[in-house]
Amino acid sequence: MSDWAARADKTGADMTEGPDACRPTRRERGVVFAVALLAYLAIAWWAVERHNLVLGDAISRLANATYALDSRFPHASAIGFVWGPIPTLVNVAALATHVVSHRSWFAPSIGSAIFMAAAATAVHDLAGRWGLSRRWRIAITLAFAANPLIVFYAANGMSEAYFLLFLVLAADRLARWLEHDRTADLAGCGLWLGVGYLVRYEALAAAGACAAVVVLVAAWHELARRQRRVPLRVTLRAIASHAGMDLTVLLMPVITAFAGFAAISWVLTGQAFAQFSSSYGNSSVLQTTGPGSTGIHALGFIFGELAGAAPLAVPLLVAALLWGRRRARLRAVSLATVFGAVLFLSAALQVSGKTLPFLRFWITGIPLEVLALALLVASRPARPP
Repeated sequence: MSDWAARADKTGADMTEGPDACRPTRRERGVVFAVALLAYLAIAWWAVERHNLVLGDAISRLANATYALDSRFPHASAIGFVWGPIPTLVNVAALATHVVSHRSWFAPSIGSAIFMAAAATAVHDLAGRWGLSRRWRIAITLAFAANPLIVFYAANGMSEAYFLLFLVLAADRLARWLEHDRTADLAGCGLWLGVGYLVRYEALAAAGACAAVVVLVAAWHELARRQRRVPLRVTLRAIASHAGMDLTVLLMPVITAFAGFAAISWVLTGQAFAQFSSSYGNSSVLQTTGPGSTGIHALGFIFGELAGAAPLAVPLLVAALLWGRRRARLRAVSLATVFGAVLFLSAALQVSGKTLPFLRFWITGIPLEVLALALLVASRPARPP
C-alpha cells in the first residue's frame, strides 16, 4: 500500500473495501442485473413495439449492422466509422443470432438494456464495496436505475448505456489505484477508458484527466519521500520516471484503441477521423442544423441541462471532497476526474458552439450524483452501540 493510502487509513479505518457482510454476493448482483434487465426490456418493448419510439442514432447503428449482414456484398467494414463500433457490433450480434427479426426496430434496445442493467449492477457493487449496507446500496441502485433519463436511454438503443457502464468501471479502478497504488488497477482504468473510446469520443477527456491525476500523485509521492540533502533535480527526475511508468500503464490501452480504430478507418475509408471529416460526422451536422447558443448565453443552458439531469451532482461531490473522510475523498477524486472531465468537455463544446444542445450529453452527471451520495452515506459517523 502506498504512503498516501496509509495516511488515509489513519482516519478512515471504517472506509476500507468493506467487511464481507457489506459486499454484495454473486447471487445478489445477479438478481440486480436480472431485475434491471427485465424492466428495461419491458419498457423498451412497450416504447418501440407499441408506440414506435425509435431514435435516429439507434436507427443508424441498426442500419449499419444490417448492411454488414444483409447487404448485396456483406462485409464487416459496413459497420461504419463515424461513431464508435461497439454499439453497432452488439446490434450485429443481435441480428446474427436471430434474437429478433431483421425487420424489428427492437434490436438496438436489447444492447442498451443489457449494458444499462450492467451499469446499475456496477453501481450496486461499488456501493457495497464502499461499505454500504444492503438497504442503502439498494436505495443507491434504485436512485440510479430508476432515474427517468437512465430508463429512457436504457430502452432507446443509443450509446449512453454503454458509455456509462465503462465510465463507472473506470472510476472504480481509479479509486482503487488511489487507495492502494496497485498497477493492475491503473491498467484496468486505462482498459475501460480505451473500451469507452470505442463507444464515445468523450472518453478521451476522462483519459486526459486521469493522466493529470497520475502525474500529481507521482509528484506527491516523490516529494513526500524527498530528503533535505537530495538535490531538487534528482527529485524532479524521479517524478518524471515514476509518472512516465504510470502514464504508460494508464494510457497504453487508450492509445491502442485510438490509433487502432483510426488506422482501420483510414485503410478502409481513406478517413482516419470520420467523426470530423465525413459528410455524416458531427461537423457536417452542425453546418446543416447550425450551432446552438454560445458564450454567456450557453452558460444558462448548461446550468439548466445539468439541473435537469442531475441537480445534486455538484453539491454532493463538493460535500464528499470537503467533509468526507480521507478515503472517501480519494474516491471522490476519482469520480470528479472521470465523470467531471466528461461534463467539462460537454460544457466547453457547448460554450464554443461545437455541439448540439441535447440533454443526453449531461447524463454522466447521474452516476456522479448517486455515487457521491454513496460516499457521503459510507463516511457518516457510526451510531453508538
